[in-house]
Amino acid sequence: MKNLSETGKWILGILTFAHLLGGLLLILLFVFRHLPEFIVLAETDDVNLVEVLSLLSGLITGAILVTILGTGLMIYYIFHAALNKRYTAIIKVLWVIFFLTCGAIPQVIYFFIDIVPDHGDEAKVTLVGDEKA
Repeated sequence: MKNLSETGKWILGILTFAHLLGGLLLILLFVFRHLPEFIVLAETDDVNLVEVLSLLSGLITGAILVTILGTGLMIYYIFHAALNKRYTAIIKVLWVIFFLTCGAIPQVIYFFIDIVPDHGDEAKVTLVGDEKA
């Protein structure tokens, strides 16, 4: 796969960390801001659906944006790993499984392992004991 320019690496890094930190921020926002408000609402007898939806609107909007960003990044990282000529087939499959099952954390790891360094014409990456590569 074609190497990214330095600007492209910076943009990809910012988007990758924005996805990870955005998800964490949404969780913290819900736990520390919205959860106490829902507890107060649950104690009252008159719960208005409009009030509940207004409390959740920012959270839902943020979740949709983080999901769209995460899906786009996941597609990019899966294609990058699958088309990476340095990796054998088994390592490509492992990266794809990690991306699909573990979310944003493998994206950050892959970013620092494979995208940030300029590999040039280095040898292929193989598993220990993989004699076929």
